[in-house]
Amino acid sequence: MSAPLSKTFGEQLRDLRVKIEEQERKHSVRIQFTKPPGVAALARLSCMQSMARESHLHFMQYTWQKRRRAMLVGRHTREIAARLDQAIEDYLIGKSTYLVITVPFRHGKSDLVSRYFIPYVLGRLKDIEVILGSYGSSLSEQHSKDAL
Repeated sequence: MSAPLSKTFGEQLRDLRVKIEEQERKHSVRIQFTKPPGVAALARLSCMQSMARESHLHFMQYTWQKRRRAMLVGRHTREIAARLDQAIEDYLIGKSTYLVITVPFRHGKSDLVSRYFIPYVLGRLKDIEVILGSYGSSLSEQHSKDAL
């Protein structure tokens, strides 16, 4: 009996895709093969990164972690993000800033301030110290983990 021939590249690729499809069905995930980014995509990415360094709202859009939920940007979101950006500018010129944010529940206060503002500030101001507080220790711990 002769030794089995090694599989061709096409056969190996087909076998790999079959295994991936089995894993997708087993774990309810979808793996997508993408082409390498082109020049336009790299330029767009560079522009997004630059905007994310200058604006809290753009930073949130660039680093949005909730892939299953789209980031909804309402008028209140834009206003809060603008006020937070202004607070950073005021801090840089030595002006004291105190900001109270009061909007109804489920309007993104935690995302805007606790999860995304802290990393944004730490990225812009390297030598700043931040304290994150909350009414409940478990909520504060979760926000701190999300911010990292």
